Order: sequence, then C-alpha cells, then structure tokens
Amino acid sequence: MLPQEKTLLKISLVVSIIGIFILYLISSKMSLNTINISEINEDLIDKEVKVRGMIKQYQDGPSVKILKVEDDSGFIKVVVFKNKDKNTDLKTKTNIEITGKIKKYKSELEIIAKTIRIL
Repeated sequence: MLPQEKTLLKISLVVSIIGIFILYLISSKMSLNTINISEINEDLIDKEVKVRGMIKQYQDGPSVKILKVEDDSGFIKVVVFKNKDKNTDLKTKTNIEITGKIKKYKSELEIIAKTIRIL
C-alpha cells in the first residue's frame, strides 16, 4: 500500500467515525413532543404521536389489547398488538405514555401503539 493510500484510508475512517457520531447525536435529540389527546385529528393520520394518560378501560382479546386512554383534554382508543406488548402490568387507572401511529378505523381515530411506558 502506498503512503498516499494509507493517508487517504486514515482520513476516510476518521471522517466516517465523526459522521456516525454526529448522526447519533442528532437522532438522540430528535424525539416526539407529547401532545394532548384533544389535539389528535385527521391531519395526523399515519403520523407518529406521543400521548400520556390514564387507562380508563381495558379489553384483552386473543391478539390485541384495546385500551381507552384519557387525559385532561379527552380520550382515545389505543390498540396494542400482543406480539409487540411487553407490558404485562397494564390495567385500569394506570398512567402510561404511548408512542404510536394514528389510524382511522370505523370512522374513529385510534392509536396503534408502538411503545407503552408505565409512568
């Protein structure tokens, strides 16, 4: 390997590592802001949101859990697919934070949960 090739290799490795580090910093700063349930509307369909609220109703089906979550501004249905759910402690009157996509089902907006965190 020629000395010029070694120098070029070192420069490219350093720049690559710096680039990966910068991407990591940017991605860690990019987070969803928590919104009120009343702010959810049809403009947010297929967009990811984060809401906090209390579980008011809980239904456990064969492949999904359906939650009615309420905050100070309103309520929304949250669908949790069991293969993605790692929270076994979900029950009524539990405060949670949900991140998920807004979908419309039978003319009602709902959140398809991606993550649920017990507060």
